[in-house]
Amino acid sequence: MTARDAIIARLLADPAVASAVADRITPHWAPQGVEPPYIVVSQISATRPHHMGGPSGLVEARVQVDVFAEARAACEALASDVRRALDGYRGAVSAGASTLILQQCHLDNELYELESWDEYAEAPALARVTQDYLIAHHESV
Repeated sequence: MTARDAIIARLLADPAVASAVADRITPHWAPQGVEPPYIVVSQISATRPHHMGGPSGLVEARVQVDVFAEARAACEALASDVRRALDGYRGAVSAGASTLILQQCHLDNELYELESWDEYAEAPALARVTQDYLIAHHESV
């Protein structure tokens, strides 16, 4: 299980997030035609520090969570629910037969932006909030 998979599982298990998006949380990109609100989760990078004996087994991943909704207020409210579910979380996350123990999950950056801007429209089609999380966990070496 990757850090991205763990974040998706954690969000699907959170009652506030799940009530807003049901199962509309996807890796990498949203399927064409998906109805907002929805969430897209991508693992941007992962570092694997070494010690004198070789790989340490520690993984430090950056995971981006993009929240989309039709209205700015709804997008910001859902982003707040995501932040409450993830920021500061430590513990086991399971999906199917896989479990990953998150040693650290903290919000590193948050960006508010407009999505799907049509130069002829009076307002953007979707509001978007992007959150970057730094996640630490161990893997077998």
